[in-house]
Amino acid sequence: MPPRTTAAARVARRRRAYALARWLLAGAILCLPVSAARAQSGPVITFIGLTKAATDQLIAPSVGGANPTYQLDAGTGFRIVIEARPGPSHLPVGTATLNSVSGDASARPDLQILSDRALGNGSIDVCDPLGGVPAVAGSDYPLTTQVADALNDFGCRFAATNASAESCILIGGEYGFESLSSTVQFCSQPVTAAFAFAPGGSILSVRVRDTAGNPGPVIHLQIDVGPQPPTPTPTSTSTAAPTIAATTTRTSTPQPTASATAPTPTATPSGAMPSTPTRTAMPSPSSTAACQLALSEADLELLLDVLFTQENGTPPHFDVNRDGRINAADVTALHILCRS
Repeated sequence: MPPRTTAAARVARRRRAYALARWLLAGAILCLPVSAARAQSGPVITFIGLTKAATDQLIAPSVGGANPTYQLDAGTGFRIVIEARPGPSHLPVGTATLNSVSGDASARPDLQILSDRALGNGSIDVCDPLGGVPAVAGSDYPLTTQVADALNDFGCRFAATNASAESCILIGGEYGFESLSSTVQFCSQPVTAAFAFAPGGSILSVRVRDTAGNPGPVIHLQIDVGPQPPTPTPTSTSTAAPTIAATTTRTSTPQPTASATAPTPTATPSGAMPSTPTRTAMPSPSSTAACQLALSEADLELLLDVLFTQENGTPPHFDVNRDGRINAADVTALHILCRS
């Protein structure tokens, strides 16, 4: 018989289980493939969004989440704001926004932003105050001088700060970081005609490096410029009307079929009954299990580490084995706790 646990131990177990459940619900990450769930060891982006250049107030996204979308009337008059915190490497977030060396493909800033469409006139001159930013397709950051120049060209339009009081976001009458876990904020210059976003959709791929040059996971920010088309709503309503009419036709068909089927089971009362339960004994939880097994123990370790390490870099009480960080042993303990 297992030993009885104290009330304090039960409360602690319950508290840990609740925190793990909150983590699972927060990101809906269990169904991601392993390749998508694994992040790099560098900084984690805690916030990415836009503010109004005139008031420094946040602009609400049209689609929220980790990769937000913004619908804007014009491609100017706003700032791009990115916040980050240390990742699994536990090294500080790098703050260099310009690190350009002519002809050196490895000379890159810590803030790394690529745009799939040219901004402004798309000039290839790095940090030209009157020029734009060239487009770079994809988000895999290949080691080419073209990519290095584009990263420095976009990055030099940002300023970094470690102090929340120096933030460019005005929240409730005070300036501060949007996320309490952020340690660095990158704030762009007001977007002007020099690097304006063209009408239509532009997707930015963003990642941040730590002080050792380790990149973090890539986040995408979509900015759609122009009037939002209200066409989908009337189209879906008009399609719904004929669908109801079609359903009425189907309801009339099953009635003769049901009456024809009724005599069949009556003719075979004994043989038909056993065969039905045999077919029903097919449920399999494999789909749920496959979804949960999409993350390896290393992925769980990384995600716990990112979410539960405190702002000053020290792990909280989820450090079950007291080794100073969230690791595989803690993940195992939390798994046992969740099952018990």
